[in-house]
Formats: sequence, C-alpha cells, structure tokens
Amino acid sequence: MVLVNELVACICEGAFERAVVEILLNSDSLEFRWEDLLEGDLIELRSSRRFSERYLNREYKGSLIRIVRILDSKSERFNVSFSHQTKISRLQSFYTRPEVEILIIISEDCYDDYIRNHHRLKPSIYCKTRLGLGDVKRKGFVRDYYRDPKRLIDALKKYKMWIAHKEPCIYDLIKESMR
Repeated sequence: MVLVNELVACICEGAFERAVVEILLNSDSLEFRWEDLLEGDLIELRSSRRFSERYLNREYKGSLIRIVRILDSKSERFNVSFSHQTKISRLQSFYTRPEVEILIIISEDCYDDYIRNHHRLKPSIYCKTRLGLGDVKRKGFVRDYYRDPKRLIDALKKYKMWIAHKEPCIYDLIKESMR
C-alpha cells in the first residue's frame, strides 16, 4: 500500500522485469499505480549512487520516496547516503531468483520437469531448448505471452508458494483483491 505523501521509485533490473511490472500496472493489479510512480515511470538505474544523484538531490513537495527494487540477486547492495535517508520512507527489494524466466516455465506447467531433470540449466536456456521459446528475453515477448494478466498473477502466486516462500517477490506487491 502506498502511504500518504509517498512516491514510488520502482527500479526494474531488466527488460523482462520491467515488462512484468508494466503488465501489472496496466491491469491495476499492484498496490501502487502509474500515478504513484516517481516521475510517472519505472526506473532502470541500478546504481544507488546514480539514483541518489538523479532523484534524491531534489525536493518532492513534502513527499517521501518508497524505493521498490525488482531484481534477481540478493547480493546487490543499494546504499543511500546518510544525508539522503530522510527523503526515503522505505527501501524494499523483491527477488526474481534464479531468473525471472522461471515464470514462463511455471506458466507452461513444466516446473516439475525443470526441477527434476534440467535444474542445472538457466531458466532462459530451458525455455529456449525445451519449450522452443527462444525469445523470452525480448520485452515484446513478455507482453504477448502474458496478454491476460491473470495468467501472470497465477504464475507469480505459484512462484511465491514453490520457490520464494521465504523471501519477498513480485507477488507480494499484488493487491489483495487480485490474489
């Protein structure tokens, strides 16, 4: 939920993550909306230093910034200088490990096969070699594949139950009414 006087800086690691979040925003499925976003758009800057330089050196009419990071690595740090910390309401990270392409494997009902027989393959390679979906990294692919946002939400829910039950993931940002 977005707090009063809070802007959301949603930082997406890559094109796939960005497309997933765009689908969810366009279907009004997230706990924040396009109009809640800092500058009305998603952010692709991953460097905390560059983010601070670009966004935290200004005032936002009394609003605090909630930083929402969508990424696949827990090891990436996002350190904000002490002088900028008063401008931030929350810093949250939501993970898509091992790779966000695992959602396609889940949607294709191939997760068991992947885990039992092909778990050493990166999910994107499995999609290409086993499912014949060679262009899963292309942004347009994600939009086409998940034309129905309910299919995406279903995959995110299964991902949360099967893989990410102990860590924050994109499903945690879905509105209660859409779950």
